[in-house]
Amino acid sequence: GRVPVLKLNGVCKSLTVRDCNDVVVVSDGIVGHLSVSGCRSVSVFVSTAFPSPIAVRNTKGLQITSFQELVHTSFSSSSSSAILLHSAAAHPDDTPRGGGGTAPLGKR
Repeated sequence: GRVPVLKLNGVCKSLTVRDCNDVVVVSDGIVGHLSVSGCRSVSVFVSTAFPSPIAVRNTKGLQITSFQELVHTSFSSSSSSAILLHSAAAHPDDTPRGGGGTAPLGKR
């Protein structure tokens, strides 16, 4: 089946993902507090800074990707595994691929 994609626009003060499997969240704005609980295989893409605080509970497989540097993010987790925080921020020595870091998002 297809993976459900949740698209957020603008500012989202608080986002809670609970008891979900195989979900993709894409935001073009600011996501404040992110809470993930009882989930399997959740991917979150934010074009701005990483959410903060991030709270993860009883979750296996969470990837959070931001197109800015990972700074000043408060993170806590319990009973969770396979968590990846990935900064896709462009560095001066990187060669742009496919029109920059945001190109893959349009294909999801």
